[in-house]
Amino acid sequence: QEWWCHPVGPKTPGFASTDPWKRGEKVADWVADVCAAEGSHDCRKSKCCKDAGRQCYEKNAGWASCSVGCIPGPREEDHGANWTCKALGPRTHTAWGTPSLYCFSVAQPTNYEPGLLKAQQGTGAGIFSCDLYSVLSTERFSVGFGPNGPVETITFIPAPVVQSKDYTAGNTELFMHVWDSVKNAGLWKSADWTVKVDPDAVLLPHRLRQHLKPHTGNKVYIVNCAKPYMPEGPMMFGAMEAISNAAISEYFVHANDCATGLDWKAWGEDLFMGKCLEKLGVKRANDFHIYSDGVCTGVDCTDPDAAAFHPKKDVTSWLACLEQTKHPAPRTSTEAPQWFKDYMKTYAS
Repeated sequence: QEWWCHPVGPKTPGFASTDPWKRGEKVADWVADVCAAEGSHDCRKSKCCKDAGRQCYEKNAGWASCSVGCIPGPREEDHGANWTCKALGPRTHTAWGTPSLYCFSVAQPTNYEPGLLKAQQGTGAGIFSCDLYSVLSTERFSVGFGPNGPVETITFIPAPVVQSKDYTAGNTELFMHVWDSVKNAGLWKSADWTVKVDPDAVLLPHRLRQHLKPHTGNKVYIVNCAKPYMPEGPMMFGAMEAISNAAISEYFVHANDCATGLDWKAWGEDLFMGKCLEKLGVKRANDFHIYSDGVCTGVDCTDPDAAAFHPKKDVTSWLACLEQTKHPAPRTSTEAPQWFKDYMKTYAS
């Protein structure tokens, strides 16, 4: 019968994806029988790959194989043969987790950060183990290969960084531009949470989901640091900023209200974002176990609950910390220490 397809009533809020991996569904059983394995099998006929994150790429009319990414031109390991790198068929995607995460880092183009981000690829940790990810910078360049193929930076407009009121980086204007680029890229729309992660933070997405799950669907952001007697009280420290979909949507709609209505010029970007979200009616969710930070109350890579560890500014220390997270210390007590109880009383008053 013919369908008119006239809308009847309002659309139900929420995500509706036709992509099965976004619904957490694993690849069908037939993929293992029909699709090609990485590297050694010709995928010209099947045009699909067995392994998650792989894409069938053409070498020439006589050969194609599955890999994470492909750079056109001669390959030394293939006796100098030229590859067209034409993509054949769809990429095999990894099933998304619950809640879904869009994670991004901001990297300077000429310092240690691009190399540190490349070293994180394939480790099972860091932003490239989130469901969606981006690297942002003031310049466009390649940051290796993630699970979904080649990673190219998303650019944003530079801005001067001044000294903040607490003698750290007064980088609010620069991060206003970062968030503008995040908004325009649009990946945040598909995820339950948007998470900004510094390149020198060791992120464990599987632990992060455990912390965020109780708050998913609410208009909240995570307050992750209760450093004793900060003038602003407990706040969201910037090495890992977790903001729910509803909350970041509110920011993207009303960001100009904060730009014109807050005295932010001497603030760091994390203080600005927290103040802005609260101005817009976003709720705080305190979670002081989500994060182990040397800038907050100290970093301990054996913390059994933390989902991020900061700072680890070189590849060796980053990977060493990741290895330590695999051997967590036993939990000793869940009761807050007395200094923290006193501090929270002071803050509440």
